[in-house]
Amino acid sequence: YPAVLESYPFLKTLQESGLNQFEWYYILVYEKETLAGIAPCFSMSYPLETTMQGKLKDLVLAVKKFFPSFLNLKALICGLPMGVQGRVGITRRSQEVFSAVISGMERIARDHRIPIVAFKDFATEDLDLLDALQGRGFYKFKSLPSTEMRIDFKDFEDYLMKLDRPKRADLRRKFKKVDSQIRLDLEITHDLGDALEEAYALFCQTESRGETQFEKLPREFFSNI
Repeated sequence: YPAVLESYPFLKTLQESGLNQFEWYYILVYEKETLAGIAPCFSMSYPLETTMQGKLKDLVLAVKKFFPSFLNLKALICGLPMGVQGRVGITRRSQEVFSAVISGMERIARDHRIPIVAFKDFATEDLDLLDALQGRGFYKFKSLPSTEMRIDFKDFEDYLMKLDRPKRADLRRKFKKVDSQIRLDLEITHDLGDALEEAYALFCQTESRGETQFEKLPREFFSNI
C-alpha cells in the first residue's frame, strides 16, 4: 500500500494489540514469484444488534443476557474492524487478482466453517471492482457514513486561517473563554507515555456514550499506534 494509513505498520499494530474478538488473515496473490495483490481480512462473531436502535435493541440485549450467542453470525470480512477504509492492494491484472482474493476468502470460510463472507467500508472508487461480486451471490448495501478530514495545515493558526471568518471568530472567542479559566497546553508527541491512562479513559467515555457501539479497543492499541 503506497502512502496510506492502512499500511503494514497499522495492520501490525492491530495484530499485536490483543483485539481478541478478531482472528486475522492475509491473502497474498502471486504471478509466478511476483507479488501482485494482498488483502487483509478478519473473522468475528458479528452481533446483528450492532446497528439496531431503540426498543428492538433493548429487547435483543435482554435476551442475550441468557443466550449470549443469540443473533450472532460468524463472518469473514475483507477490510478492517474499525471505521477506516477497506483496501485490496493490487499491482497488476486487477480482475484476475481480485478473483483470486475472493477464491482465497471462500477457501478460508470453508475450512473454518464461516457462513458469511463480506467486504467492508470500501471507497466509491472501488465500486467497479466490487460490483462484480453481485454476480457471485453477494449483496450490496450502504454502511454507516464515514468522514475524512484533510490535514493540510502546518499548525493551529494555519488551520484557523483556512476557516471562514465567522467560524474563526467563534473558535477564538471560545478559546479565550477557556484560557481565562484553565491553561491548555498543546503538545505533539509520538509516545503517550504517562498520559496513556488519561487518553484511554477519554476513549472509554466516548465509546460508552454512543447508542451504536463497535469494537472495544484495548490499552495496547493506543500504546502501539
